[in-house]
Amino acid sequence: MEAKYALMFFALLPLVSAVPQGVEEFRGQALGAAMEDIYCKTDFSVAVLESLISHTDDSDSLNSDIDALETDTQNLQNYADDNDVEAFRTYLKDSYGPHLKDATEAAKSWRTGHSGLEPSARKEIRDEYTDLRETYDQCNKDALNRFSEARINAAEQELEKAEKVVANLSSKGVDTSGLSALISEARSEIVEPLQSALDAATTGKELSDALHAYCLNSGCKTGNNFHFAAKFDIEQIGSILDYIESDADSAGLSGKVSDARSSLGSAQSKLDEVGSSSYGSLGDREDVWKDIRDAAATVKEILSEMRSSS
Repeated sequence: MEAKYALMFFALLPLVSAVPQGVEEFRGQALGAAMEDIYCKTDFSVAVLESLISHTDDSDSLNSDIDALETDTQNLQNYADDNDVEAFRTYLKDSYGPHLKDATEAAKSWRTGHSGLEPSARKEIRDEYTDLRETYDQCNKDALNRFSEARINAAEQELEKAEKVVANLSSKGVDTSGLSALISEARSEIVEPLQSALDAATTGKELSDALHAYCLNSGCKTGNNFHFAAKFDIEQIGSILDYIESDADSAGLSGKVSDARSSLGSAQSKLDEVGSSSYGSLGDREDVWKDIRDAAATVKEILSEMRSSS
């Protein structure tokens, strides 16, 4: 195999991990920010319940809600310490979320059941709630700010890594104009507007809205999902195929070239169906990445056979 094709082979080795660059660091930072926000919610909810308890002797039910939230928070911290994202998400959805809702409903029920409190007591409860809410709003905003920084940093790391791949391929003679255009598009459609929206946000809700509006890959349920990692690998494999196709055909490997292009076309078609939406299911995502992996594997076979026949 000519040296340039040997280099192509090794360029493909780290391809299609299906895990965006910078994601591991982002996961750690994101879990930390998520835990900060959970502490904000727990501290606020517990303080509200304790405020209500202080005005009555009927505290058993509210204390059980407090215990549940504090236990959940510690369990979530354990998952965060272990960097166990999936367990964290599952516990957040199946345990902490429902218990937080229970605590909110318990507070509402308490107020309904104690509507006969003296006006001075009711005013004291309202004032305490107002102070607690202000503290929570600031706490929530601070946590979202840290999460926002992690999101932007991860996106920049991913695009910078992609730029290094482009420079490497370009130095070997591969036409990387499509890859460079894709990186520019990702910056202009996702990273820059996300940064602008975050800079303009003045409340926790506005920060949250911005984070849910722009995703470099997938995860924005109602926002713009760019699916950069999948698009980049499809374009990268296609560019390498363009580079080696003539020699591969001469080596009698045109069938495998067609197979690789077919896999890429299938992946692109499925990605086009998804558009800027988030994947409808994990299966949809896996279907796209299976085609990309198949294309990459076929290109590696082509390069390997060209090496052995040289």
